[in-house]
Amino acid sequence: MNIKRRGIDLDTRCPVCLRLDEDGGHCFVKCKYVRQCWRVLQLEDVRLSLIEMRSSREFIQAILNLQPNTCLAVVLLIWKWWDVRNEVNAGEMQQSCHEVAHVVAAMTSDLQKEEKGERDRNCINTRRCWSPPPPDWLKVNFDGAFCKESKFGSWGFIIRDYMGAPILAGAGSIGPVQDALMSEVVACLKALEAADLHGISRIILETDASQMDEATRTTKRNLAPSGILFRDIRELLYERFVCLHLVHVPRVCNSSAHELAKISRS
Repeated sequence: MNIKRRGIDLDTRCPVCLRLDEDGGHCFVKCKYVRQCWRVLQLEDVRLSLIEMRSSREFIQAILNLQPNTCLAVVLLIWKWWDVRNEVNAGEMQQSCHEVAHVVAAMTSDLQKEEKGERDRNCINTRRCWSPPPPDWLKVNFDGAFCKESKFGSWGFIIRDYMGAPILAGAGSIGPVQDALMSEVVACLKALEAADLHGISRIILETDASQMDEATRTTKRNLAPSGILFRDIRELLYERFVCLHLVHVPRVCNSSAHELAKISRS
């Protein structure tokens, strides 16, 4: 229509429904054939809201403000319908509204699955990334395993340098134990005792037990079943180690120590 207003002789009929004076609004939301596509995709309420937009800028902004999945479906419908419209204009056979809707729904589903898979891969890569300690420091990963039925547990630890090379490792079984936290505490104590025995002093502790940080820095858990072990850990850290800090990580990041603990239990 803008070209027509500039005095250029042009057929302004919609090639799909043959209505005169086709513009963007007619093409994408008002043409009787595209309306059927919106309805089949259950986007009629979105179409009705877009009709109210007074400019192309408002039209685009309204689409971008939709929920992500709805926005994706609308963008794909507009893209696909423009392709259908141009094919009809070139003399090709028009696809049915159900065919158009099927293509849009399939592409929407595929893109959503691809995006979800990418997010999952990024999440796994982030969680599994073991960060090395600074040079001249060693990282101590420890973990405990606990069987609720038998009340027996096991422990494991691994000490690695800044290149990720293992320096020292150990594992064993314990029992009976009060709970899973006690298995974690024993694992920490065993790791510190082994490190002290081998002359290791500059360490970073890493565990998947969130309670360990509070228990090793404060006296709040002294009255817990593992209280005496917490005191032993604090004394060891104070007297025999230069401990940079204790790091809490998800279990997958502490997998080496966890596997050692599981093996010792079995």
